[in-house]
Amino acid sequence: MDDNLFGRKESQSMNEGLLRQRRNLILVCTVLWLLRFGEVKLEKMSLAGFDVTFNRPDALYLAIWIAFAYFLYRYYQYFVRFAQQEVLDAFRSRMDNLALVWMARVQKVHPGWETKTGFPRMIDLFKTTFVVRSEERIMEGGKEVGRREFEVRLNRPMVAARITLSIIDAVFRSTVGTDYLLPFLLALGVLLYCGSSDWQGGLGVLLAKG
Repeated sequence: MDDNLFGRKESQSMNEGLLRQRRNLILVCTVLWLLRFGEVKLEKMSLAGFDVTFNRPDALYLAIWIAFAYFLYRYYQYFVRFAQQEVLDAFRSRMDNLALVWMARVQKVHPGWETKTGFPRMIDLFKTTFVVRSEERIMEGGKEVGRREFEVRLNRPMVAARITLSIIDAVFRSTVGTDYLLPFLLALGVLLYCGSSDWQGGLGVLLAKG
């Protein structure tokens, strides 16, 4: 899909600091997932050629969870500073394009609709609860003989479904979604999967032990 549709230029690259925090977050998420899925038990590790045994292996799990929280917070900080506006602009552009399609259909039904100020944008439709109220010209013999008001109520379930599908498509098929939003979704998935109480390294288990 064309990234220009999302307001992103092809020459624009991710901020180096943001990229670094993204890699750190993905790495620690991968480690947690492997530990949980592989049922790995952390009891001993090698350090400078020596075997180090942990009497409290919970300390290792806790250290990884602390790293997870730190990298997630750091990624969030960089995201807000360097990427948040780009993501908002991308979704706003996509929503406005969707609204433009709907308004074009309304104009087909009401060809005399005065649109000198432009079609309503998505934010305008939200304000009117997806009801279009305006006036159209009455034409006879190629001349305007009057005006009349009209009202069109968009199908709200259909609108909600299209908006939801558009958001999902933007998250998973655009570079804006995969670059910036998927790390948050990955972190959420790991938190739900690895934070359960049926695993010795689960966050709930560690917090319960104190």
